[in-house]
Amino acid sequence: MKEFVIVGSGPASINCAWSIYRSEPRRPIRIVTRDPFVFSKMVVPSVLKTLKNISQFSPSLPPSALVEYGQEIAGIDVDRMIIFSRCREWNYEKLFIGIGSRQKLIPFSGRRIFYPSRVGDMIELRNLIQEGIKRVVIYGFGMVTLELVDILVGLNIVPVIIFSSPYPLSRIVNRDIGDYLASNFSGFIELYASSEISELSDRHIVTTAGVRIPYEALIVAKGSQENEIQGFELGVNEFFETAYPGIFAGGDAVKVFDIVDGVEKYMHLHSVAWECGYYAGLNMLGARLPFRGTLFRAITKTKRFSITIVGNLKEFDDMEVKCKDGEKMFYCMKKGKLSGFFGYGFNVGIKNILREFLRVYC
Repeated sequence: MKEFVIVGSGPASINCAWSIYRSEPRRPIRIVTRDPFVFSKMVVPSVLKTLKNISQFSPSLPPSALVEYGQEIAGIDVDRMIIFSRCREWNYEKLFIGIGSRQKLIPFSGRRIFYPSRVGDMIELRNLIQEGIKRVVIYGFGMVTLELVDILVGLNIVPVIIFSSPYPLSRIVNRDIGDYLASNFSGFIELYASSEISELSDRHIVTTAGVRIPYEALIVAKGSQENEIQGFELGVNEFFETAYPGIFAGGDAVKVFDIVDGVEKYMHLHSVAWECGYYAGLNMLGARLPFRGTLFRAITKTKRFSITIVGNLKEFDDMEVKCKDGEKMFYCMKKGKLSGFFGYGFNVGIKNILREFLRVYC
């Protein structure tokens, strides 16, 4: 039996391997990854806690899977059905590309600059925190910032957040929700909205507004962008097939159909990547199972706040706000249909909300 080869070791790739294994346990599977172990970027900030190594988060792999670590794919020969790194090559019968996304890098020249998706960065920052630093600045306010805030506050550090938009999570929520979030966060973090970093020394940050902010560590969390293989198009159809015979792709590196917005888009979410891997694995085995689409959803639960986000909270015709027992819920409507939900509170359940969206759109 020829091998099925999977490139990448994130959630899309891992679930693709399991999807194949559950249907054909004897099918040889080879996972090729540039990383030293299997992990998901979303768990990397947890290294800031007391855990010794991110490998403790490594998911289990199918018994039939053989992993090639430290091998970054340099190209694909579709005619010969070969993928290759700088020093090795592998033949494939079917190929899945799950190379994911990467954080946007900013060419700062100061000291103690860290990225939350880099394991080494988070280990180094954790060591500094254990040595007693207290002034940590986060640059950017997306979903990963919510997790960083909870971790840092739990370590008795008051996070300082600098972000270019006028309110938090501006790419996901509208101004009303963003202002509500800012008012809730103001009690335990410092916020500098509508600001960029214009100068950076070893001790101070200067914003475009002229504010001088002392810091001991800077975490850059300015979003992510899709990875790519040079010269290779990763567009896929409803079966996660690329334009090349026998080659499939999924996860952060490909666009998926958004059932709420009715368009294809990138969704850098663990849950969406997991779905991609499931469908792709079955279709690699010939199932011809179409992926009808998904929707944006995320939930962040911490000791201090709980946030649930589903659908589109930027473009809508009407919004209804409900308050109950310390919870606050925003329901967005477009063309008479539920199009977005935002909940702030510990009892907001995402399962019931998802059922409502699926009832409307499926």
